[in-house]
Amino acid sequence: LLEIGPGTGHLLAAAHKAGRSVTAVETSEVHRNFINDTWGIGSLYPDIATIPGSMSFDAIVAINVLEHVYDIIDFFRSIANLLAPNGVFYVSTVNAASLEATLLRNWWSMCKERDHVSFPSPDGIARAAKTIDLRTERVWSSELPFELPISTLVAARDWTRARRRPSNAVSDGKSTGHPVEGAAIASKKSKGRLAHFYSASAAFDPTSRLLGALGRAATVKARLRLNEIGRAHV
Repeated sequence: LLEIGPGTGHLLAAAHKAGRSVTAVETSEVHRNFINDTWGIGSLYPDIATIPGSMSFDAIVAINVLEHVYDIIDFFRSIANLLAPNGVFYVSTVNAASLEATLLRNWWSMCKERDHVSFPSPDGIARAAKTIDLRTERVWSSELPFELPISTLVAARDWTRARRRPSNAVSDGKSTGHPVEGAAIASKKSKGRLAHFYSASAAFDPTSRLLGALGRAATVKARLRLNEIGRAHV
């Protein structure tokens, strides 16, 4: 397993504990040191280009990565070159076709992240994969319970603050962050409570399931597979 952008490495740690051979590309030295010290995982690289050409992977995962990538087709090509024949690539990113993007536009919190430079759609991901002959096995959309109303409230708050700010005020350049992702920096105990809340509330929010069925939920996910011919074909 190769994970691109593992952060603090919890997915890597789970895969490693399950007996998988794991590797990661993580640009942050702080996170690389944390993963090594906390989980005992040492196969870490600062960039895809630094992975030895002799290595290949049965599975590659990139969660919340594509929004930071300028050239998605080139990124997909790099992934394909690392996949073993018939290897699978799982990706999850923001959804440009989401109802949040349509309704909130520039006030969508995803647009306020300065390093978010790409906003893929389900169709866009499928077309990018086809360009380099990655087979699209499935593309779907999903979001956390009550994500749309929470995002709307955050956008309304930010719009109100912007209206009240003096016209000559200079922004501090800090992003408000995603209403759900922002909780990721909370303590482990708070994370546990948040996870319990979303698990318990899923049954009470039919909107998120409906948006997912329509392909209009906040995130788009895809499972792509390299053909059996492998790298030479790519």
